[in-house]
Amino acid sequence: MMSPPSVTLDSVSCAVSAVWTSMAVDGRGSGAGDGRGSAVCYELMEEKEADGPVLLYSGPDAHYSFPVDGLFPGRTYQFYVVASGYGEKGVASPRSLLTIPARCPDKPHAPKVASRAKNNVVLKWSTPKDNGSPITNYSLEWDQCGKDFVEVFQGQQKQFKLNHKFPPATSCRFRLRVLNDVGWSDFSDNLVFKSGAGVPSPPPQPILTEASVGHLALKWAPPTDNGGSLIVSYCLEMDDPEMGYGFRPVYQGEELSHTCSGLRRVSTYHFRVAATNDAGMSQFSAPVTFQTSPAIPVCPICPELKSRATSTTLHIGWRPPPDDGGADIQSYTVQLDDGHQGSFTDVYTGPELEHIMEGLTPGLTYRCRVCATSRAGHSSWTPPVEMKTQPTPPQAPAGLEVVGKPTQNSITLKLNPPRFDGGAVVTSYCVEMSKDDLWVKMATVANPQAFGGKSNTPSTLTCTVTPLTPGTLYVFRASCINSYGVSPFSEVCTCHTAVGCPAPPSSLEVGNKTANSMHLRWQPSKEFGSPLTGYQLEYGTSGSHQRVVVTCDTLACSHTLKALSPSSSYDVRVRATSAVGNSEWSSPVEVTTLPSHPSSPSSLSVLSQTSTSLLVGWFAPDANGAAITQYWVEMASPPLTICVPAMETQCLFRDLSPDTTYKLRVQAENAAGKGPFSAYIHGSTLLAPPTPPRLALVSAGSQYLKVTWACKRTGQPLLQYVLQSSTDGTRYQKIYEGMGTTHRLNKLHPVTKYFLRIATLCDGVQSEWGEPTVFSTTPTPPQAPKDLVLSQIRSSQLAVSWQAIEDCTLPVIYVVQVKTPGTDYQQVYEGKETSCVVNMLAAKGVHEACVRAVVKCEVNGSVEKLWSPSSSEARCECKGAAQDDVDRGKQMVEQEATIGQDVTPYLSSLQNVVTLLKKEKCLTIAFFIGLFALIVSIIIASRF
Repeated sequence: MMSPPSVTLDSVSCAVSAVWTSMAVDGRGSGAGDGRGSAVCYELMEEKEADGPVLLYSGPDAHYSFPVDGLFPGRTYQFYVVASGYGEKGVASPRSLLTIPARCPDKPHAPKVASRAKNNVVLKWSTPKDNGSPITNYSLEWDQCGKDFVEVFQGQQKQFKLNHKFPPATSCRFRLRVLNDVGWSDFSDNLVFKSGAGVPSPPPQPILTEASVGHLALKWAPPTDNGGSLIVSYCLEMDDPEMGYGFRPVYQGEELSHTCSGLRRVSTYHFRVAATNDAGMSQFSAPVTFQTSPAIPVCPICPELKSRATSTTLHIGWRPPPDDGGADIQSYTVQLDDGHQGSFTDVYTGPELEHIMEGLTPGLTYRCRVCATSRAGHSSWTPPVEMKTQPTPPQAPAGLEVVGKPTQNSITLKLNPPRFDGGAVVTSYCVEMSKDDLWVKMATVANPQAFGGKSNTPSTLTCTVTPLTPGTLYVFRASCINSYGVSPFSEVCTCHTAVGCPAPPSSLEVGNKTANSMHLRWQPSKEFGSPLTGYQLEYGTSGSHQRVVVTCDTLACSHTLKALSPSSSYDVRVRATSAVGNSEWSSPVEVTTLPSHPSSPSSLSVLSQTSTSLLVGWFAPDANGAAITQYWVEMASPPLTICVPAMETQCLFRDLSPDTTYKLRVQAENAAGKGPFSAYIHGSTLLAPPTPPRLALVSAGSQYLKVTWACKRTGQPLLQYVLQSSTDGTRYQKIYEGMGTTHRLNKLHPVTKYFLRIATLCDGVQSEWGEPTVFSTTPTPPQAPKDLVLSQIRSSQLAVSWQAIEDCTLPVIYVVQVKTPGTDYQQVYEGKETSCVVNMLAAKGVHEACVRAVVKCEVNGSVEKLWSPSSSEARCECKGAAQDDVDRGKQMVEQEATIGQDVTPYLSSLQNVVTLLKKEKCLTIAFFIGLFALIVSIIIASRF
């Protein structure tokens, strides 16, 4: 057993240190020489009552330290050590005890205010940690409202009521400490407590900041003493002596100013103010008296003319305002603008109610307004009233100026307006020109401003005088007109017209013309101050935008145009040239050149070739005015020429030699003659393809045919076959193209003939089609019989029946097969009936039967049988029979065979008779004969 660990508490490092004696396994001390003592592991455990042992350390060391933070003061802890090694665990050591000493209590929280009153306050606090020793006492101190801290309470209660008359809005501090058996804790944080406030002192009297007609703006200062609390609001009261209600509140708020509105003008009012804080409202200030101002008078009655206006004076008058605002009118002010909607200027100030305005401009519209003045100020202006002086005729225009450069036929003049229009808008201008010592009126220019248009500046009001003669001196003058008369004429303006271009040539006509040229002539142009330097011709095909200009360097009035296109329509015109410029073009003349022989055909090429033919084609050439009548296609060797109609541009050469090259060319011909040949081209025929093989039938069905053919071994590469099919032998459709030698035709119709033909294809050249071969599809095989029934009718016989097949067009024969126990299927019946009787030779067991239908038809020259699928199998469990039953069965079989041989010829003959009668349409006789045959069959069957 190990010795208990030594557990100590280091007060300096605040750590717990555990040390124990090390040991080795098998009783060897720690100093054993085999080194196995290093395998010992120590576990330091703490014993807890609630949680049991708790592992604190595990390792090879014989000591361990851990901080004391996780241990509680005043408690005793138990520790022990357990050693283990090589998979074995030793006995725990005795417990060692460690007691953590108690400490002073933790620092308490600051006390809190539970309730307060004017003369007392109740404080409470919470209990801090006691650190292992119970708390025995509390100590509360305060600073006596800003002095030193003194103790006011010591005891075990956790609240205290301090009775004291606190001054208003006074701050004081409280603090708390706690005592246990170890000692006192630290003081808590200070609690700052502030006492309630008192009523503030009265504010000063309000001060008037602004007085108006219906408003009085007041302001006031805060009280000198706020009672220890912030001022929260002010109350302003007003007394209206005329109403007799006394002081009434007009404002309640935090602001130090207020404007009282809705007051009467020129009236006296009394005001006072009080302040309010948390403790209540102060007394009101001493009353103060203020008076509102008088109102500004309203504007006078609008001015009007007292007498008729002249060209330079206006006599106006007005009436006093209806409301003077409570004060007498002292004077009136009259303003007048400049007559051009400009600014207003004072023209009179005085107490009179009329005034004469002199020195005005005739014909102008003036705006006049009046205002009244009292001690309260100026009234508003009356609305402006327009008054017009009498107009006069305008002054002469300020002159004429030439605008721009004069042209050959016109001169543009600028009309400068008069310096004064006489007070009325100038409505128009009159321009006159001197001609043969007489003044002739050339133009009347309306002034757009007079008719509501945009106002023209002097630089934009112009007049163009036309038509004039080039190179001539002209003299002009102008006058202006308003609604009151005509002005004098302006000063004259002289100007020369510009030198003119020549007139366009006339009488353009055509002389001789050919397919590529035409000769033109015309009359000379008239000169206008500048001599002619030559002529220019312009021509182009009709309807085309491309034009050609030809310059004639001489003054000869003729020219020949060359290099024209045959049979083409041209538009031709001419103009004269001079140093000043070109004349206008003459009227165009349309001329058509004569036709010519056609051009050479283009793009001659081989379109297709076979082993014995060449097909060549070309593009039609330009006919040059005459329709092409035919083409001549020429072969060089052997020499051969073929004539082709004009509507065709292809030619086929037949009966050529295979694998041969030929030289070919073509020319066109029209009414003007034959055109040039095209360039030679070389065309080669192809190798002759092999003859097509014969077709053979591999197999046939109701919906398919499989054919084959022999492969042609000609040594030619890429030999292919083309197979076509037809149902009537006339319209063929390609069904196969490739290098194979077999092909299957699917999705065909039963019992239908198909015509097939084949051709060979080598290097794109196809041989002639082989002779058509006819193959037929077979009929559709019958369906499998249905409703097969197998039943035992006697101890040694089975009855087999099934449903007849009705949708088959050919006679149907049924074949029945039966399988007895221990054997395979054996055929037991073949015939047209839908039932039969089978004799059983076996003793007993399960018998199976099936039936198939078969039809006979002729397909592609041979008779074939078409079998239906086998019907569903039918089964029957047969019971065994005695030996005598077997013998009796054999005798019955022999008798039936004998009777059947006797009756069969008669029944066959009877059936033939019935069939003949049906063909002859003797239905009644056939019916009775058939009935007789049925009765005979029943009698024969009853014997067995």
